[in-house]
Parts: sequence; C-alpha cells; structure tokens
Amino acid sequence: MDMREMQREVHQWISQFKEGYWRPLSMLARLIEEVGELARELNHRFGEKPKKPGEAETDLELELGDLLFILCAFANSQGIDLSVAFSRAMEKYRTRDRKRWTPREPGEEKGEPERSGPEEVDLEHEVKSLLRARGVDLVHLAELVLELQRPYNPHLTLEECLKSLDMILAKREVQHAVLTGITLDLMAEAKLLREPLGRIVRCDHRLYGIDEALASSVINIYGSIGMSNFGYLAVERPGILAKLSQTEQVNTFLDDLAAALVAAACARIAHNADHEPR
Repeated sequence: MDMREMQREVHQWISQFKEGYWRPLSMLARLIEEVGELARELNHRFGEKPKKPGEAETDLELELGDLLFILCAFANSQGIDLSVAFSRAMEKYRTRDRKRWTPREPGEEKGEPERSGPEEVDLEHEVKSLLRARGVDLVHLAELVLELQRPYNPHLTLEECLKSLDMILAKREVQHAVLTGITLDLMAEAKLLREPLGRIVRCDHRLYGIDEALASSVINIYGSIGMSNFGYLAVERPGILAKLSQTEQVNTFLDDLAAALVAAACARIAHNADHEPR
C-alpha cells in the first residue's frame, strides 16, 4: 500500500468513526497503528531529503497533525484514558502476530460506547504490566532498594523492599507519572512525536529536563530523602538502571522513573524505620 492509499484508508476510517460505525476502543487502537505506519512512511520518504530553496512545504505533516488532533479529541469525547489506550495499542503493534481490529457487522446493535476511564481500569495493574513489557521487573528495583538501605537497616529483607515498591505504585499520582512517561517513550520510539521534540526525546538530549521533572513527582512524595537517593541513582546508574540506559529502545522517561521508584521506596523505608520503637 503506498502512502496516498494509506492516507485515504485512514481518512475513510475517520468518516466511519463520525458515523458511529466503529467501536470506540477498537477505532482508537487501529487509528494509533495506522498513524504509526504513516509516520514511518513519511519519515522514510521525506525525513532525510533537504528542501530546495523556495520549495513549498508538504501538506502531509499537516494531515498527520490533524489525524493526531482527531485522535485526542476522540479519546476525550469517549472518556478514554489516552495513556492507557496508547500503551495497550503500542504493545499490540509491536508484537509480530498483532490482532487486526474489525468493524461492526452491518445491523449489529451499537449499544453503549465502550469506556476506558480511570474508574474502569486497574491502573496499578496496567502500570506494572507496562513496566514489565519495557524490561523493568519490580524484583530488580527491589534489589536496588535493598542495596541502598541495607547499611542503615541490616535486618531489611527483599520482601519488605517489594512491599514498599507496591505501596509506592498504589498511589495515583505515581501511576499517572509512569503511564505518561512510558507512553511518551513509546510515541518517540514510533516517531509519533512532532519534530524536533521526537528527536530530542529519542536521543535523551542533555538539556532536556522534562523527564527528570516528571520523575520528581514520584520522588517528592517522601521529601528530601528521596531526592538525595535519586541524585545518587541518576549519577551511578546501578543494576537495571544501567541496562535501561544502554538498550536500543527509547527509555528517556523510563530510566528516570525507575530511579524515582527506587528512591521513593528507599525514602519510605527510611521514614518507617525512623518511627519504629528503638
């Protein structure tokens, strides 16, 4: 399928969406897949070709931007948590045997629109699944917590460190931060972010501090102790943090969020230990 045919097909789906022909989540996931294919095709065709002096800008970028705008508007109109929907759809897209979404059969009852808002989704489960899918096992994070806290708490166990991480991940603001960060990594990886932002995120530019700013929303839950731990982890990059920095996948937000989870879990253990009877 050439690029123009792909565009026509995507715009046809948009028309079908306006007529209420697609199930909301099915439409959203398939639209994300096709935006990804279109973005890669655009990059392949035009990404490395310098424009000649006086050459008009192509309208393809505008069409892609319109498509993303419609995607966001559609999610808002259906009460869909876009970060969760993106992570689910991108996970499906990255598998070899991805399932193709199909439209309703003619005459099938529409019923109530499917919703995927925060009330219907187990965000903690989604976050843990997404972390695992991106190569972060909670056991690896717990091992770092144990390594950092053992000098101050000799009787600390790995199970207690895992429990502390679970308590951190049960907080809604932490769930939102992780979902947002990993979704941005996925979008940058699929070249769905408008340039030059996509390039900045993909290369984790040294002056780009939004990833650390997002991670700070996790760290600040337990105050300055968490910030001190995060500073150490950001510089030393021990254990799983080093692997996240060296992999080919985009982990610009994930590596800082993983460090923030470890730092917050350490701070929580330190605060609890300080309140224990001596």
